[in-house]
Amino acid sequence: MKKLCSTGFKASSADQKALSHYLLDTPKEWANKALKGLINKAVKTILRDYLEELKEKNPNGIPATLEKLIPLIIAMPTFEKYNREATEKRKAQRDELADNEIWSGGFDVEDYEFDALYAFYEDPEQTLIDYMENKIAIRKEKFVKENEEKLMKDPETLTIPSRYDSLINLVTGKQEYKNRAQQEAESI
Repeated sequence: MKKLCSTGFKASSADQKALSHYLLDTPKEWANKALKGLINKAVKTILRDYLEELKEKNPNGIPATLEKLIPLIIAMPTFEKYNREATEKRKAQRDELADNEIWSGGFDVEDYEFDALYAFYEDPEQTLIDYMENKIAIRKEKFVKENEEKLMKDPETLTIPSRYDSLINLVTGKQEYKNRAQQEAESI
């Protein structure tokens, strides 16, 4: 086992509120699922591109486990690293300090998963951080857009905060506010 993203990831309170408004998972659970998706993509692509070549070079058979296959493929002289980066690198608008730990200590991954990640991505740790930042940015933008419209229609609203974090804190601070998990729990 190896560690990935051992330095952790921090988000603001408003970041976490915007995420919990839409997600049923905790941000750490979401990040873990995103990491599993990154691993899956890396492993499947490596196998798709190099498995047949490995079979040709080993006519008597190849190992039946990913734990053995991935290192063998990566060690082939013809293997070339992919050096992929995150496709979207949006940064969330923040006024608040990002001081709430989303994950600390990183994630444990199998050795072959670690190897596959570093063979496929330019920087797997930065890729996961970019995915998390992108998710936060998307959720904050959507939250603000939805709630600005509601606040404009509310006759009791005299001013609407112009900064994302202030608007998110205003809306989530209302007594009647419920995040997605609370809404779903009520609908059962």
